[in-house]
Parts: sequence; structure tokens; C-alpha cells
Amino acid sequence: MRYVYHAYVLKALEGHGLQPTASTPPHLVKDHITNLYLYELRGLRKRLMRKEFPKHEYAGLVENLRQRYTLMSLASNRWATESG
Repeated sequence: MRYVYHAYVLKALEGHGLQPTASTPPHLVKDHITNLYLYELRGLRKRLMRKEFPKHEYAGLVENLRQRYTLMSLASNRWATESG
């Protein structure tokens, strides 16, 4: 199976250093993006526990992180079209 990723998806993935090939299933890429998000979220939580920033800033930092991972809100079957 080959996949043709939508341009906006490829652009968003580039921001995370990812370039899926035509043979990479979208669900695998979404799993990877989800893992990256969770890694960064855990890191943010650890920074909060180390008191690297005030607690009242945490919600804003989480929101900024969520905005960088907008693809997670889109089902992976809508990231690309299948061909062949």
C-alpha cells in the first residue's frame, strides 16, 4: 500500500523532524507524534516539579505544547490518501 500525505500534514510533520515515505502508514506516524507529545509533556511536568517556572505558568505552557501538536486532533486516516 502506498500513501499520499496531504501537504499540510507533511508541513506539520517537518516541524517535528519527520518525513514519512509513501510506504509509511499514517497510524505509525501518529503513534510517533503522540509519543513525542507525551515525552515533552512529561518533561514539562518534571520541570514544574523542579520549580523551573511558577505553577501558574504551567497551563499556558501545556497549551503552547498542544498547539504545536495539532495533528493529534486529526484521525490518522485523514492524513493521507491510499493509492495502489
